[in-house]
Amino acid sequence: MAEKVLMKGNEAMAEAAMRAGCRCFFGYPITPQTEVAAYMSKNMPKVGGTYLQAESEVAAINMVYGASAAGARVMTSSSSPGISLKSEGISYMAGADLPGVIINVERGGPGLGSIQPSQSDYWQATKATGHGDFHIVVYAPCTVQEMADYAYKAFDTADKYRIPVMILADGLLGQMMEPVVLPEARSMDSLPEKPWATTGHGNQRFHNVVNSLYLTAEDLEDLNIERYQRYDTIIASEQECETYLIEDADIVVTAFGASARVARSAVNAARAKGMDVWMDSGMYTDWATYAGTATFDEQTIKDNSLRFGDMVAATGKYTGTRLNRELYELLRHKYPDESIICYSGEPYEIYEALQKPYAMMSTDAGAYAPGEGHPQIAGSYPRFLRKMVREKRLLGLEEAVYKCTLLPAQTYHIPGKGVLEPGYDADLVLFDRDAVRDNAKMPDKGEPDAPPDGIPYVMVNGVFAVDDGVFQNTRSGCVIRY
Repeated sequence: MAEKVLMKGNEAMAEAAMRAGCRCFFGYPITPQTEVAAYMSKNMPKVGGTYLQAESEVAAINMVYGASAAGARVMTSSSSPGISLKSEGISYMAGADLPGVIINVERGGPGLGSIQPSQSDYWQATKATGHGDFHIVVYAPCTVQEMADYAYKAFDTADKYRIPVMILADGLLGQMMEPVVLPEARSMDSLPEKPWATTGHGNQRFHNVVNSLYLTAEDLEDLNIERYQRYDTIIASEQECETYLIEDADIVVTAFGASARVARSAVNAARAKGMDVWMDSGMYTDWATYAGTATFDEQTIKDNSLRFGDMVAATGKYTGTRLNRELYELLRHKYPDESIICYSGEPYEIYEALQKPYAMMSTDAGAYAPGEGHPQIAGSYPRFLRKMVREKRLLGLEEAVYKCTLLPAQTYHIPGKGVLEPGYDADLVLFDRDAVRDNAKMPDKGEPDAPPDGIPYVMVNGVFAVDDGVFQNTRSGCVIRY
């Protein structure tokens, strides 16, 4: 297991950048980001890199332009007013399709403002980094760990799309010390080749030109069209966010950086003050609904950066088939009542949500024809017991059973349910804690209704629905009205 170290956010970004293969740093001191440059000045020579304190922010960003054009992984850092001075150079880099990493450890403004933490550069970073019609990739961490992770990732993203990438941090995170697991150092030989770089042709190829000036309108138009096609790819495949308790929320607070930490606390406080605030969650991040609903209309897919390749037909003649444009159009317009599963989300979000005292288990599923549908109808509860109790040990067995039984009965005021006592309904599940396991799979990977292991007996209304592991098809259940 990787070792955790205690580091300031600014220093963690600098160390992660070097481990990502950054070998050139050009900067100018300004509070509260000076530790980035100080760390680089001390440690860059140790890895054979170049550190240079420029005479100004303007000089520093132009040095970044030159080093990037020569194929180096290069970085600069500054704070709010310093980023404004760099904006022309960032525009030139975007116009020349040059990768590079810019760190902004934000401070208060406008003008010189203050040296206190701030997040007032959001619009500058995302909408108006410099003149001309261009965009950059922006990562906005909220922990020291994320500062290191994104500083490392930024170089790969920059090289992949030949685009400037900004780490939008703030003064609080930059000065904060937290435990951080640093990424493994990259071998310089493993870094991607850059056949476009001006590294000298050695009479082996035509010489490369790095330039942002195009005097012919048609040439500039073609380049901008190609550039925006790249932007569309980035929007579709590179957007990231962390969600917290939004499944049942009427109000969603959006935040980044240090404010995201405060926002999470505010959400917890608001829920704690509320009356009868509960939530339920299944055990799958991959969701399903009918093909003809608004969820799968063209604009919604685009707005949520969904991809046809992440969707699979869950019912009907195309069950288990991954979607492409043609199949999407067919299902949506000819078979709108068939279901589609969309792969999305991160499992840790579910694990975190279901640990909350006001969270209960659910399947969020209706009936499907045999061999069709989402595995949640057959797999949710055994998956919950396997993952949350046995494997990850995030819940005790008693608490997990409570979340499956008494908590929903109390929440919805359903009499006769949730407790083993005389006079209560005889709805019982006998399972083996050490053997219970979900076998249901997504329809493109297996049987979505495969029965679980480790549940030999299920009694519904006093009648065995599963006897010695065999489904009895007794239909002894009834509609609950409350």
